[in-house]
Amino acid sequence: MKGLTVEQFKAVLAHELGHLSRGHARWANWIYRMRLIWMRLEATFERTPRSGAGLIRAFFRWYIPHFNAMSFPLARANEYEADAASVQATSAREAAQALTSVSIIGSYYERKYWPEIHAAAKDSPQPAFAPFSGFTPGALRDVPASDLAQWRDAALTSKTSHSDTHPALCDRLKAIGAPLEFAPPSAGQGADRLLGAARARVERAFDAKWQNDVADSWRKFHEQTQRDRTRLAGLRADRERDSLDQKQALELAALEESVGAGTDAALELSRATLTRFPDSPPARFALAQYLLRNGDSKGVAMMESVIREDASAMLAGAELLRNYYAGREDHANAQSWQDRYLDQAKQLQAARKERNQVLLSDRFVAHSLGADRLARLAAELKNVKKLRRAYLVQKMVQHFPGDPLYILGVKSTGFLQLHNRQRTAAVVQAIREGIELPGDTIIIDVEGSNYRFGRKLRRVKRARIA
Repeated sequence: MKGLTVEQFKAVLAHELGHLSRGHARWANWIYRMRLIWMRLEATFERTPRSGAGLIRAFFRWYIPHFNAMSFPLARANEYEADAASVQATSAREAAQALTSVSIIGSYYERKYWPEIHAAAKDSPQPAFAPFSGFTPGALRDVPASDLAQWRDAALTSKTSHSDTHPALCDRLKAIGAPLEFAPPSAGQGADRLLGAARARVERAFDAKWQNDVADSWRKFHEQTQRDRTRLAGLRADRERDSLDQKQALELAALEESVGAGTDAALELSRATLTRFPDSPPARFALAQYLLRNGDSKGVAMMESVIREDASAMLAGAELLRNYYAGREDHANAQSWQDRYLDQAKQLQAARKERNQVLLSDRFVAHSLGADRLARLAAELKNVKKLRRAYLVQKMVQHFPGDPLYILGVKSTGFLQLHNRQRTAAVVQAIREGIELPGDTIIIDVEGSNYRFGRKLRRVKRARIA
């Protein structure tokens, strides 16, 4: 209401009434419920494997894309129909102004207004702000013209994809036959006219609810900021006395960016760190990310080279490259990196699932631990009270096989003793808390109901280490 004129707000209401009058809500809600049902069913079969689940998951993989392919165009058609109702109730120009304002003011909220309010949590322990009362359309006059032009161009050049439920702004404007026009309300022509004396009361209600909703997260962010500032001061002092190691130098740069002197200082520090450690992938990644955030094209080649050399950098690197290209309105490259980001995210999700469970159907092979590291681990395990046997093997994994997953099987039952779960749990806890395990390691009890795991681990060469 505060960002639209009365006529523009009428256009928004007419759009929503257009959905209701044509029964779009019933159809949209059915589609939403069906999507939710299919997602829950798929998650259930993924979480609890059972006989025939593979066939059902194959059906999901075939059906859900078809369902989306049919339902998304219908949702977009509903938006065009509701836009037509908006034009009929007001005019094409006012409907176009409403669509434009919703898009541009939405960008202002997302990139300027709310970030500035949230940033205040660094210095204020409580959200002593009134964001709904504090917003005025006149604030847009203080936004640089270049920012407004960027948001306008981004909205106008955005393309409708097959996965969008709403058409892009340019397509909606073309359908109603009106050009993009940003016309924010002048003083007193928006919510003041619509709400009158009730405006202040409504604003206070929204402000109070917002303050209550964010109070806990605001306090935690403030406390974390104070800890980060203390750490930053310590690293600065250490740097004055002596040179920092690579990890400390990269941490200093990150803290300068988040709670210190800002991105320029972080960029300078990361350059200095890379000069000292020229072959370090973390140092190159750090410099590349600051360059990309600053819109510097030099960061592109550097980040791409880091990703090629270190697969673990793909997810964060792809996100940075996607954002860089999106900021330059290079939608093709932005989409390319978005696709790679999503593909990597799916692989990581599958890898986490694979690495968080041990099944009897898994294939175990001899561990690849070096002799020195194995000797240290074996010596530490011998000092664990009530640990009788320990077996170390490696689980064969499909995802990221270059990163080994170790399985450490333990026994706590002595001769003529009965298996005791509490005793085993204490042994496992002692190992977790007191021993440095190699990389990814899952500790399992190989006695009692897990005796078949013990039998399987013992068959692997060099499995027993303690």
